[in-house]
Amino acid sequence: MTCSAAKLLTAGVAEKSAQRTRRPANWALRTAKLLAIFSAGGLVSSAGPATMMTMVGRNIALTVIVGAALAWLAFRYRPAEWGPMQTVGLCLLVAGFVLWTLARFQLGNSLAVTAQAKELVTGGLYSRIRNPIYFFASCVAGGLILELGRPLWLLIFLVFIPLQIWRGRKEAQVLEASFGEEYRRYRARTWF
Repeated sequence: MTCSAAKLLTAGVAEKSAQRTRRPANWALRTAKLLAIFSAGGLVSSAGPATMMTMVGRNIALTVIVGAALAWLAFRYRPAEWGPMQTVGLCLLVAGFVLWTLARFQLGNSLAVTAQAKELVTGGLYSRIRNPIYFFASCVAGGLILELGRPLWLLIFLVFIPLQIWRGRKEAQVLEASFGEEYRRYRARTWF
């Protein structure tokens, strides 16, 4: 590499770094997009029959990747002062992340990005909540926003919640079409 190429590369890296620190709103948008993808189990492919070990491996990988990304964001953009809002946010973030992970594992091989009717899962968290992955992903997003000390960013839920409701209804239609009365009984005994 020539000296001028090295200088150009160094200048480009420095400029990128400066751009990242000047535009934190882009990080918020990227984080919201990532959380929306992860809430759907976006890294887990639904193509073909997956073995139990493959599903467990993918869930572990997804948990590690999302956990590392959340930890990095929480540390990198932590507020200068820690207060009650950050404490509530951190509690919501951790509890939501643990329960989101548990819900994905309980869904097993039925986890898919699109609405599919592989199996009607009615145990564990699904015995009370029809869409725990969506619900706890929202808790993670809200907790991260509060922990970062950016309560105005909670306005993203004006888009996020209707999107989750729409996805839940779409899933309900697919499940009702496939499982009929069994799904209607399940829906009647769950909260949402």
